[in-house]
Amino acid sequence: MRVEAEPQVLPRPAMRRAWAFGPGLVFALAALGPQDLVTNSAAGAAYGYALLWAVALVVLARYVLLEATARYVVVTGESLMAGYARAGRWMPWMLLGAILARRHLSGLAHLLLLASSMGLLFPASPRWLHLAGALACWALGFALMYWGRYEWVEHASKPLLVMLGGTLVLAAVVSRPDLAQAARGALVPSAPAGVSGDSLAFLLLALVGAGTGALSNLKYAAFVHEKGWRDPSFLRMQRTDLVLSGLGLYAMLALVQIAAAANLYPSTQPLRDVQDLAPMFARVLGDSGRIVLGLGLWAAVFTTYIGANTGYSLLAADLWHGVLRPPRAGAPASAGQSPMKLTSDTSAMPT
Repeated sequence: MRVEAEPQVLPRPAMRRAWAFGPGLVFALAALGPQDLVTNSAAGAAYGYALLWAVALVVLARYVLLEATARYVVVTGESLMAGYARAGRWMPWMLLGAILARRHLSGLAHLLLLASSMGLLFPASPRWLHLAGALACWALGFALMYWGRYEWVEHASKPLLVMLGGTLVLAAVVSRPDLAQAARGALVPSAPAGVSGDSLAFLLLALVGAGTGALSNLKYAAFVHEKGWRDPSFLRMQRTDLVLSGLGLYAMLALVQIAAAANLYPSTQPLRDVQDLAPMFARVLGDSGRIVLGLGLWAAVFTTYIGANTGYSLLAADLWHGVLRPPRAGAPASAGQSPMKLTSDTSAMPT
């Protein structure tokens, strides 16, 4: 009796792994914070479209660093913090102290910025309602991170990306930018008017140094490790994920600069924080500008809040449980794998 072979069907976990992009998305949203809105708005207000090409340079320099750290995780199978521990125990202790101090200060700033976004969206309501709305958003983000952990944060980042990207596109469109000048500024590297070669070199050095030297760059390798990409077979997927996130990050930063160049250039008023942007955009675009800025600020702060805190929490837990804390008697040693289960997505682990 002839028995025909049934067609092979991939199990659901394997099918999910084949399309399991996400660490780059979470990192890009965590990296694009309110300070980037201010910095790129200031660049557009002061130099117009002339520095759009510099945004690509900064993103490319950051890509090189992130690819190297993620490749270490994918090829070796251990976390980046376990690799740093090979340099000596002073390195993990220094990183743990820096992470705890940074997250404490940044957490306070996020709460204030969430209240500022509520003020932009609901200017007629009293301040205590703005603070209540900020606390509600803070509690929602905490619940998402505490119970859902990385897996839920990754899922939540996809609609938040649509929201943030949509507000930036809307801000750029309603600003009616000069598309020819924007294309020239993005494709033709040149110094802005009135800026000497030495000043331009110093500016580029500062931008690249700030992008590549930030402590936040360690988060991408932590997301890759948490995703379960700890085998060389995931290397191609990881690189594709990083390229897509780099393109998305460049697009969002460029849109901010384009909107500011169309609305604010030339501006002699200094931009120091987000509050400086509100009256300037509202004066040019009216209530629509205030609403778009409020939505964009809320999305930027909330995505940074959940993404950055998740990444730094993974790093701190890995440093303490996997590197610094002495192993208990009888406990098996683990290289770069925290004894605490940090993810509920066991389907993403390579078999």
